Amino acid sequence: MLGTTDGGSDWLDEPSGTSALLHAVSCPDASSCLSVGSSGVVLATTNGGKTWRDESSGTDQSLWGVACASTSSCVAVGDGGTIIRSDNFGISWVPERSGTTDLLTGISCPSSTDCVTVGNDLEALASSDGGSTWKAAPTGTSAFLAAISCPVAGTCLAAGNSMTVDLTTDQGAAWSPFEVTGHSQIALWGVSCPSTTFCVAVGSAGTIVVGNVSAQGSSGIERSGTSEDLHGVDCPTVLVCYALGASGTILASSDGGRIWTSVGHSLNGVSPVKVLVTGDSVSMTLGFGLASVAGDYGVQITNDAILGCGVTDGGPIEVQGQVIPAAYIASACNGLPGSEQWPQIYAQDVAATNPDVALLLVGRWETVNRYHDGQWSWPGQPAYDAYLESQLETAVRILSARGARVALLTSPYFDEQPPPPGGGTWPEDQPARVQAVNSIIYQVAAQFPGTATVIDLNAKLDPGGAYASVIDGVTVRTSDGVHITLAGGVWLAPWLLPKLVALAAGRPGASSYWEEGADGGVYSFGDTGFFGSIPGLPQTSKPASPVVGMAATPDGGGYWEVTAAGGVYAFGDAPFEGSMAGSRLAAPVVGMAATPDGGGYWLVGADGGVFAFGDAPFYGSLPGLPPQARPTTAAVALVPTPNGGGYWEVTAAGGVYAFGDAPFEGSMAGSRLAAPVVGMAATPDGDGYWLVGADGGIFAFGDAPFEGSMAGSQLAAPVVGITRI
Repeated sequence: MLGTTDGGSDWLDEPSGTSALLHAVSCPDASSCLSVGSSGVVLATTNGGKTWRDESSGTDQSLWGVACASTSSCVAVGDGGTIIRSDNFGISWVPERSGTTDLLTGISCPSSTDCVTVGNDLEALASSDGGSTWKAAPTGTSAFLAAISCPVAGTCLAAGNSMTVDLTTDQGAAWSPFEVTGHSQIALWGVSCPSTTFCVAVGSAGTIVVGNVSAQGSSGIERSGTSEDLHGVDCPTVLVCYALGASGTILASSDGGRIWTSVGHSLNGVSPVKVLVTGDSVSMTLGFGLASVAGDYGVQITNDAILGCGVTDGGPIEVQGQVIPAAYIASACNGLPGSEQWPQIYAQDVAATNPDVALLLVGRWETVNRYHDGQWSWPGQPAYDAYLESQLETAVRILSARGARVALLTSPYFDEQPPPPGGGTWPEDQPARVQAVNSIIYQVAAQFPGTATVIDLNAKLDPGGAYASVIDGVTVRTSDGVHITLAGGVWLAPWLLPKLVALAAGRPGASSYWEEGADGGVYSFGDTGFFGSIPGLPQTSKPASPVVGMAATPDGGGYWEVTAAGGVYAFGDAPFEGSMAGSRLAAPVVGMAATPDGGGYWLVGADGGVFAFGDAPFYGSLPGLPPQARPTTAAVALVPTPNGGGYWEVTAAGGVYAFGDAPFEGSMAGSRLAAPVVGMAATPDGDGYWLVGADGGIFAFGDAPFEGSMAGSQLAAPVVGITRI
């Protein structure tokens, strides 16, 4: 048995107490469920599936369907025309005459009096007295009907093989075919109709059919993301649906069956990375595209972005030259008493989903003219920028409250349509405003090292630093010049989803790393990805001096490699911030490290000299130590603390020197080494680190775990460092 208590985000494998094959389940309330199966097995639970009791059904015929309008009104059907009825939630059962000996597989009881059942017969059976008596209800089809759903008394939709769907609106007295557009000759095994205007059917090869229920209704096939046979579906509302199938497949939809995502369960001990999408409608539209392919990347998307609401609140605001009073702003952002605001909604989302990664994309409502603190304000004004920074800090604290890593996406540019009268750009679309918002996003991320990471969506969606509606032949932005198309979200998925997976893998406690060779070759261990290397560059772009170090971007989606001459080469999402190439050096460069926000990095020389670029601060270096404290062997690496408030330098003899807030956790100084130490990497909490030797040997200190090494392997070139997500 699988059970969930969080709306299908997580599933637990609960013991059923039987080895019999279970075919169907009906849950009249949140804690009570009745399941039926082979050889007349009936199981009941009244505590949400934690324990199940085995009830005697009075039959040894296999039961294929069950429907409970309430805990005092249940009907089960099965082999040989079997129909049994219980008025005490399965404790005792009464057999009823069905008038047929054919297999009955599906049953639906929208009320305690009205039921309809279908199966391997040319007719359905209907009851109007709670299952005591049944009458034939000819369907007019020769197909085997496997499932039926009746949202209200009298109206039912039945589904079966050859993609057959039949509809009745008069309790089975008459049936009409339900057109399925784009159909193929496959079987449907489950159907659920939460209303008289909406149904979802599922079947073989991952087929999902969604349509409106009416005498002239039609349906279309939706992409499920799986080729596994789907045997059952339940839609508690017209938006939320769950489908179950072979190999423990569990799918969920939150948009009326258009987009389905794989839901984690405990059958094989592996769950997808849970990503909570928050922000405004731009984030929401991005989430739609990501969700449609998320299962291919081991990701489960919960899209809880809020229409018309970023992280700023109050008003009035000015949009496209029109002033909008606070009362007409989205209720989650109007700042008015009596309405639930976005911080409360975000907190509820985190509590409900417990995400591994929380993705936040804002900017649309942050760039508008907003009446704030007694005056009209916008990004770029100090007081407004301070306010926006505070709001983003609040968002990060809420989203990370249960340990999630927070992915802060930079805002793309906008080209809102129609343009202002006479042409030009609306004030809220000015690139300078977006840039000001994005600058604040980086500042906020720097305040939450190890928790918040910036992913530069702006650079990806706006190549060349300008708004783009079509990239690589894909229309990535909608015609309004604001939102992201479904195709755009799918196009972004291979770039973005691996970064989110890497963030989840890099949260505290994870242990994955790269090793790099003197030729620039990169070796991946654990959950790290490969984004390219110097050996793959064109011959004319390859450096003349050897590679001596490497540093990863904060999200693990890219890295830099550095040469002895101080040249820096960027791969994946790693930006170039400068180098020492062409400079006269007192000693060759031997290593590199990035700041926590990725906005800068340090290079370190063999003499222990430190060179800072971008937002990397200087905390001291080996040449600045008293002569008696300086090492006798060359420095080989520099590693910053998790918050960027200090760093370590390590020497070839394995000596470790701490600067700023970097603690000392031990070293290899004085030990006999098979090969000199060439690199170092710290754990996320700064309470441990690894040293690596030229032979690929790994030495772990503090809470740093050992995950393997290249020691004893045939290497094309010596190992020169170690880098951790």
